[in-house]
Amino acid sequence: MLRTDILLHEEIDSLLQLQKTNLKSNITVEERASQGFLTFPYTAVEVMEMMHAMPQPVIKEAGLIQAYALACSKEVCSDHHLLKPMVHLSEGLQLRGMPLSEKRYYIMGQICVGVELRGKGAFDALYEKHRSLFAKDYACVVTEIAESNLRSMSAHKRVGFQEVHHYFDGETNWNVVLWDWK
Repeated sequence: MLRTDILLHEEIDSLLQLQKTNLKSNITVEERASQGFLTFPYTAVEVMEMMHAMPQPVIKEAGLIQAYALACSKEVCSDHHLLKPMVHLSEGLQLRGMPLSEKRYYIMGQICVGVELRGKGAFDALYEKHRSLFAKDYACVVTEIAESNLRSMSAHKRVGFQEVHHYFDGETNWNVVLWDWK
């Protein structure tokens, strides 16, 4: 079984290297279609801001980050140019017939599983760590996935996310998904 840990400051560079390796802009069209991809890069400063607000689940092997799942509080997201629109959009969503704005929730900033751990339960382990860390304080977690990222959509549905919104930003079709823990 894979062991999840919490990201340490000295491990940020390892996380960023894994991120860089899996960015849409750094992999082939074939890899994107079969393996999924990351759309946006985060900086070390942005990851540190997320870390200060919430613990960041990771899986390490041989001293390197091999998988991660970045949690982002609404407060941190509100100051982040990539995530601020997600908070604004989420506030208008519904959860069990009530506006999400009336619930305590957070944004999933990004999840990445390195090629060596794919198909070995890392994705599920990271989200189970999220649930164990955050379910007592939050009603749900919300994220958005590029419609073309079929592997990610399938994996999110498998762990319990449901699609709650769809939009086009002028460049990409996005599916907004939510994992309801209550």
